[in-house]
Amino acid sequence: AAAAAVATSAVAGVGYVLFKGFSRLEAIDLAATKLKALGHTTSTVKQIMDSALESVQGTAFSLDQAANTAAQAVAAGIKPGKDLTNYLKEVADNAAIANVSLDDTGYYFNRVVTAGRLTGETLEMLLQRGIPVFKYLAQVYGISEAKAAEMARNSEVDFAHFRAAMNLNEGAAKKMGGSISGSLDNLKTAIARLGAGILAPIFGNATGEAGTFANAIQAASDAVDKLAKWLSEHKDDVVG
Repeated sequence: AAAAAVATSAVAGVGYVLFKGFSRLEAIDLAATKLKALGHTTSTVKQIMDSALESVQGTAFSLDQAANTAAQAVAAGIKPGKDLTNYLKEVADNAAIANVSLDDTGYYFNRVVTAGRLTGETLEMLLQRGIPVFKYLAQVYGISEAKAAEMARNSEVDFAHFRAAMNLNEGAAKKMGGSISGSLDNLKTAIARLGAGILAPIFGNATGEAGTFANAIQAASDAVDKLAKWLSEHKDDVVG
């Protein structure tokens, strides 16, 4: 009974690792495919993915989150390369301060990129998530928080000044990654990375090529169908 319990726990543990790994690979593949659909070459996709990885190293955020945010950022107009890496780090730093997801923070940052300025709607969303936008803008512009609030609410803050203000939290994501909750998140990310490493030989590395996962799943499905057919044809022998 004890041995059976240990075996059951081990199988459950392996299942969890593979599940988290598959989720990681799926999210990364989706982001890469999205980039390919936007017209990026395989080499550019790799460059973008490298930026995503660099931006979350040592933080509590995972690569699959960063990959999705990177794909949206590039679509919004951020240039691949060093600029994208720095931008993703800024998103991660503010996400850590606000204690919200990287996807969530990236979405609002990308809205500013697309609009070219901080709109009232996006401003309210950032304030609701605990990001002291007025304080940061006041420091960047060298004005009072009241004046900064007025400018922000009148949509007079351009993207360059918004980005400079948000960069005042530089390095926050790595610092928060050392907290208890951050360490636990890092553990979860490590588990997902382990699972992804186990599954990578089956599904391949995400390059944005259409059908990577679809072809692998179809192959697995075909193999299961063959096994089911064989068991049906030989059920008497199997029972015997």
